[in-house]
Amino acid sequence: MQPKFLFAKILITGGIVLGLELVASRILTPFFGVSLFVWSGILSVTLLALALGYKGGGILAGRVSREQSVALFLASGALSALWLDLCLWTYPFIFAPLAQFDLVFGSILACVYLLFVPLVVLSALNPLLVSLLSAGEGQGDRGAGHVFFVSTIGSVLGVFVVAYGMLPFVTNYQTVAILTLAAAALSVTGLWGLRRTQRRLFLTSLAAFLITFTTLCSGGLERFSQTASLDGVIWKVTASAPSSFGNLKTVDLIDEKSKMKMSRLLLNDGMTQNVYDSLGRPSGLYTFMLERLALAASPDARKALVLGIGGGTVPANFVADSMEVHAVDINHRIVDFSRQNLGLDTTGMTLEIADARTAARNCSHDYDIVTVDLFRDDGIPEHLVTREFFADIKNCLKDQGVMLMNTFMSTADQRPEFALVQTIASVFGEVHFAWEPKDDQTHLTSAFIVVRKGGPVGPLDYSTNNMPAPMIATMNATMRTSCVFKAGDPALKGAPILTDISNQWKNLSHPVELSYRTAIAGFIPWQMLLN
Repeated sequence: MQPKFLFAKILITGGIVLGLELVASRILTPFFGVSLFVWSGILSVTLLALALGYKGGGILAGRVSREQSVALFLASGALSALWLDLCLWTYPFIFAPLAQFDLVFGSILACVYLLFVPLVVLSALNPLLVSLLSAGEGQGDRGAGHVFFVSTIGSVLGVFVVAYGMLPFVTNYQTVAILTLAAAALSVTGLWGLRRTQRRLFLTSLAAFLITFTTLCSGGLERFSQTASLDGVIWKVTASAPSSFGNLKTVDLIDEKSKMKMSRLLLNDGMTQNVYDSLGRPSGLYTFMLERLALAASPDARKALVLGIGGGTVPANFVADSMEVHAVDINHRIVDFSRQNLGLDTTGMTLEIADARTAARNCSHDYDIVTVDLFRDDGIPEHLVTREFFADIKNCLKDQGVMLMNTFMSTADQRPEFALVQTIASVFGEVHFAWEPKDDQTHLTSAFIVVRKGGPVGPLDYSTNNMPAPMIATMNATMRTSCVFKAGDPALKGAPILTDISNQWKNLSHPVELSYRTAIAGFIPWQMLLN
């Protein structure tokens, strides 16, 4: 076997290893969320698997012949591919109950299931190749340095290829299938010349390649995850698209008995971005709260900055109210997706694809209204809750301009919201805060913040014209919870001010985010979470 092929295999395998680690975080997100615990599990399992693979490969190299070492080296990709093929057909059935059992411990077990076997097998290649090289003239280190150099360069290339060349364009499921196919293809190619002496290994590699190829071409589990039935409701995926910031789906909820469409959801990795009724009209509370409270606080508003587009309802409503609208979102794919599948009309809007922090820092400073509706993964990113961020938003506003913010909270643990309110009050002086009353046992609910630059918000005489009757009742009930907090309010005593230098947001909000992701895993069928 030519050394060039052996090093090419090490290079590509290094890319596959890091590619699998990267895509694993995306696969786990709809089930377990994105948190320090999830990434700690991925990194710990990866390092443990690599360590055991290096050790096992070294032991194996000392116990088998050179010919057997070559054969095992070449067959390793197929052996890992067989395990990944099994995972491609089974992992949602494993992940869903693990997520409901315990998000932290469950995510570690999920990492073990998905990554451990292939990473142990693939990492054994490095000591095997060092052993093969040591039989020749070699270098002083018997070629170990060069082997690990090539493998590491492959890992770097793998990160770039997967992150920039695959995940934005194909689903996470397809990405794993492509990496698996590459591993199997390397084994088939390498063993072709040894197919007579290593017949079993060659046939195993060929079988792994054909299984993976069939899975990829047929769609695998993705083909069977377009509909699901749960508690008398049919969930039907009507459109989906991958993006750099999670997989987007529109899902129709249909009554199983009457077959009548009840609503449509816009999901991003399982998180609901917007809700629409059976006629396609927005029916999420936050869309009405942001628009109606903005108009109540600034009835003569002519210019609005919308941070976070989602399905585009809020900026579209502002355009309908004859405003000049600048809408910002970090995910360019969601705009096109909402146009195609949710009827979003962007006429009259100026669209900007950017991080909200950057947009706020570079704004034109003459807005009557700024709305903040920024969610990623399980909550609001920590750089978008600091005093510096809200100071930038204040600079975007005209005198007497208003900011409205949508968030979610736990009525059982209000520490994150008190910290958020304390932070905003330190910038604007006074904060109006309200939350939607709910009777369920999750304690999770939507919350809303209204502030004004240069003075108190004052009474909010909002309009309920053209709103569905149930939504009017919900909005009225929400506004009855309204309370006013001022900077230094005794009710906020002990709540920290969040800054870029000292930011406790993730520590405070993590229990709420875990509760939210647990609720998602229990409420949404696994078919809708397959990404």
